[in-house]
Amino acid sequence: LIVAKDKSLATLKERTKTALESLKKDVKEKEDKIQDQYSKLKRAKDIVTSASSEKAKLSEEIESLKTKSETYLLEIEKLKTNENNNDSNVNHGEAEAEENKILIKKLENDLLEMKKK
Repeated sequence: LIVAKDKSLATLKERTKTALESLKKDVKEKEDKIQDQYSKLKRAKDIVTSASSEKAKLSEEIESLKTKSETYLLEIEKLKTNENNNDSNVNHGEAEAEENKILIKKLENDLLEMKKK
């Protein structure tokens, strides 16, 4: 009877040990999975933060280009006005009108380049 009881206890002890090892393995796998998910979330957060920074930078650049564009448009209008005034006073303004035409063309080209960006 004692031998049977000892065998039964040994069997129970072995099963408990096996069950405990299995549970430890499951816990370890779940911890690894949680760590992996955490790492993925951290990478996603970093990507979003980086994208937000890039968006802000691009927004600033767009505003800067809009300001330059408006400045160029005003300069073009000013030069066109000067050109018209110069055309009416041919004796004094032929050379300046020609320079204004060149400047207008250059500014219009610069503006087109900026719009392409």
